[in-house]
Amino acid sequence: MSKSRKQVFDELIANGIGVNVHYIPIYTQPYYLRFGFNKDEFENSEMYYKRAISIPIFSSMSLDQQDKIVNTIKEVLL
Repeated sequence: MSKSRKQVFDELIANGIGVNVHYIPIYTQPYYLRFGFNKDEFENSEMYYKRAISIPIFSSMSLDQQDKIVNTIKEVLL
């Protein structure tokens, strides 16, 4: 059985991995709401949004930090 995004998100946070959701379909942004877009028009955007999680990435990340992130993700997903 696969886990939901929320389950994965919560487990990563519980294991000290600071994840977030940074992709939100543009048609759901306040400026664009007034145009009346329908989510059925953006099936791929919706599908990606429901599954996407942003993981830590920054230029000074050490190899140990990278390994911790990768290994924790593996543990959570398997």
